[in-house]
Amino acid sequence: MSDFTGAGRSIQAVDRAVDILRILAGQPEGMTLSELSERVGLKPQTAQSLVRTLQMHGWVAQPGRGRPYLLGPDFVGLADRWLRGHGPEGSIRGILHAFSVRLREYVLLAELRGASLIPLHEEQFEQPLMVRGEFGAGSIYAMATGKMLLASLPVATREAIVRELPLQARGPNAATSAEALLAQLAQIARQGYAVCRGENAAHICALAVVVRRPLCSPPVALGISLPEVRLTAEKEKELLRQLKTVSKEIETAWGVA
Repeated sequence: MSDFTGAGRSIQAVDRAVDILRILAGQPEGMTLSELSERVGLKPQTAQSLVRTLQMHGWVAQPGRGRPYLLGPDFVGLADRWLRGHGPEGSIRGILHAFSVRLREYVLLAELRGASLIPLHEEQFEQPLMVRGEFGAGSIYAMATGKMLLASLPVATREAIVRELPLQARGPNAATSAEALLAQLAQIARQGYAVCRGENAAHICALAVVVRRPLCSPPVALGISLPEVRLTAEKEKELLRQLKTVSKEIETAWGVA
């Protein structure tokens, strides 16, 4: 149940509707009405009335009769509209620019759309030996940001996408079988960060961590790319520390608790 602590009195039906949305936000595969009613602590008929009201507004959807309930398209659209006003082109541009200048390296913020990696914001630090972003078709499995986002997906969704990818040896260390890539993604999911060495191209390294977004939107990935010659074991630890710190800064700017 909601833990509303504002100065005014809350409306119980609204509290419960918010509880339903919060629960569904944490269940990408959805939940049945009986599961929802049990989680919220309501009788099934009461939960059904709330869910149907949310459906009328497009905030909850049911793909078919008897299927689990999911967050609806209008609710997700609301999150997207919020992010367009508070996303990388607004509240966090300065954070990313300062991060790139501090590191003197290429910085990328990207999201996953289907099986494609979409850049949301890039910062390029100009210097004689530098890395530029490359988003060729099917490169997601060879990029640290792409692998981080794949690893963040539910296991079944992750596997379905991986088995459709045209795996090729883009760099000398790129995974060329679904089994090898899935094993790597499972490890990334456990450790909470991704490191690529010579996967998208020879002598190029990349590191990435996940960044949570508000309003139940899918997460994005924050990454750094740099020449292999500049990535020592000690520097890798420091870059991962800084990536995690900046990830938290972005989440705070976006209002993520």
